[in-house]
Amino acid sequence: MMKCVRHGKLDELCEILKSCDGQFWFTGLCQSMHRCKMAARSIKITGPQGKKTQVAAEAFSHVHMVHAANVQEATRTLVQQVGCGLRSKLPSCRARRGWVLAFTGC
Repeated sequence: MMKCVRHGKLDELCEILKSCDGQFWFTGLCQSMHRCKMAARSIKITGPQGKKTQVAAEAFSHVHMVHAANVQEATRTLVQQVGCGLRSKLPSCRARRGWVLAFTGC
């Protein structure tokens, strides 16, 4: 079962992702924390260059969550600081309040 870890600041999440050597996948959702936790169980991810689609909960052991006043801005900040990880393209998120979810094995 995937472990859900909530962080207070985006900087904390960036530090964790930096330690994962690019082995992470993230997205942003403009929903409540409860809905994001539910969605984290079923989010489907596609690896680099369109490789194999799979459920994130099966590929990763942890989902790290951080609240963002502007999800679009927060995901852009992540890309600038830690890169896209296993994503083949930038996440498309709305400029609204919500949560950033980062799936990792650490």
